[in-house]
Amino acid sequence: MKHLLDKPSYLLSILAVSATLLSLQGCGPEFDPYWKANKLRILALRSDPVTLQPGQNATFEALISNPDNQTLTYQWEWCPFAVNPQTKYECPITREELIEIVNQSIEANAEAEGGMQLPEGFDIGALIPEFQLGNEPTATLSYPLTPEFVLGLCQGLQFFLSESDITGDAAVTSSCDEGFDVTMRFTMTPEGGEPVIGAKRFTLWTGSEFDKNQNPEVAGIDIRLKESADADKVSDRLPWVTESEALEDRWYRIPEDEPLPILANVTFEVRSAITPESVEIFQRPAPTGSDGERLPEEEEGFEIRWFVEVGELEDSRQIFGAETKPLDEVAMTGWTINYLPEPTSDQKAALKDGQDEDWDLDGVNNDADNCPYVSNPGQEADGCIVPVSSVVSDSRLGVGWSTQRVNIIGHESE
Repeated sequence: MKHLLDKPSYLLSILAVSATLLSLQGCGPEFDPYWKANKLRILALRSDPVTLQPGQNATFEALISNPDNQTLTYQWEWCPFAVNPQTKYECPITREELIEIVNQSIEANAEAEGGMQLPEGFDIGALIPEFQLGNEPTATLSYPLTPEFVLGLCQGLQFFLSESDITGDAAVTSSCDEGFDVTMRFTMTPEGGEPVIGAKRFTLWTGSEFDKNQNPEVAGIDIRLKESADADKVSDRLPWVTESEALEDRWYRIPEDEPLPILANVTFEVRSAITPESVEIFQRPAPTGSDGERLPEEEEGFEIRWFVEVGELEDSRQIFGAETKPLDEVAMTGWTINYLPEPTSDQKAALKDGQDEDWDLDGVNNDADNCPYVSNPGQEADGCIVPVSSVVSDSRLGVGWSTQRVNIIGHESE
């Protein structure tokens, strides 16, 4: 049976994940670009590890955009299927129904060679984790019992779907021997608002030596002036620029513990500092009828996406693969925070004359605005401190990211 959301065979299939998440955010006739993280959104979800093995616990976390610092509640729940985004990733069966399916599968295969044997009267429910995994910002799931049990669970659900009418809403891994892909559903709800929903597939190991994967490692975010000739204009206000210009590649690592000062109306370049060892070598299963069981070894590909609250990006998405530029060149883009910004969709609806007096269109004139480059109508003390995020996805369910902060201390013509 073909998996509706099977492991991607090609790097570009990663885009389906972005498309489904975007569809759940909601968009009207006029909406902001995908990379503009100026509203409450799920930017990415990840499982660590990607492939959960015996004795391990997987931790699930979300990278979210919450520029208004809304109070949120969370809900995590897993489902033993790949589920349909059109149903908002709702699991088509209950845990009790799953237990009944497993019991029936064990009974049907009890006499088969290699079939799972359980002690008489054993409660199979003790082996099935609860679907609801809590309401904390992160969630944890333990590997259930043994690879043999997980393999049998996968095969039993394949048979169940073959006899069921819910195949339009759910699917099971096409080859259980290659691992059992299941879904983690994440819901965050702002106080008094509508829930925002996303989902992440991950793999329960079933014994294959090939079905192992790690998340891409993003060590941080680097920044530099796009044009070295601009260094004289800004170096007296940005000491880090002078320091970086002395380096061969001019890249400067944004500190983890404090926002880095930058200027508006200057174009910088940012680069995702992806650990090269994150690029793993793997082998896909060969198509049916091939001479061998595996295709030749290949490097996995990456999709690099950028998200910012303010400013403009030259490229918000890059693809790394065997035929592209080197990883450190692919994983960069230009970023400019203009002090005469392009209005957001919400601002366009209410935009009036006078942007020269209110650069960021937040209703507070420049002379009274504590950050005239960033829309902060509440005049928060940290209004000029904004995040930049890099999300890196491989072609095998792995995800890594880094979020750092910059402090807009002025613009270059001041």
